[in-house]
Parts: sequence; C-alpha cells; structure tokens
Amino acid sequence: MNRGYMNNAYRGGYRAPVGQAIPTMSGGASCPCRKPEPDKTLSPALAIAYVPSQRFENLYAAGEALRHGTLFADLDLPYCAGGGR
Repeated sequence: MNRGYMNNAYRGGYRAPVGQAIPTMSGGASCPCRKPEPDKTLSPALAIAYVPSQRFENLYAAGEALRHGTLFADLDLPYCAGGGR
C-alpha cells in the first residue's frame, strides 16, 4: 500500500513528507467528520488594520448626528461619486 499520497477531499494529492508516518486514529479508522487544520503558511495575513483613536472634539448634538450619520463633525465630508477628482 503506497502511503506516500493521502486521498484527502480538501487537498487532493497531498504528498506526505518522506520518512514520516501518516497519523491515524486508534484502530486505523479515519474520521470523516473532522476537517484538517489549515496550513497557516499557505494563507498569510493580507493586511493589518491601524485605527487611530478618535478624539471627542467638535461633536454634533444627538439629533444632528443622526441626520449626518456621524457624531464627529470632522468626519462629515461631502460624498464625491467620482472619487473626489
């Protein structure tokens, strides 16, 4: 039996490292209900968010903030459909 290749629905044709045994459950049965752990080296983080803290200055009153969609007057900017150009 060639154990170099595992028939895995998630990663077809996955080649096990040479010289290492393929892990099995006790009794030799495989568990179809468990998904394999994702390989973190294949899906690195795409971005890291940087969100500066907002100062509570120049605030709208509650009713005015609802009309403008923001509590902060400094963030109330006109919408330019063309990207502001």
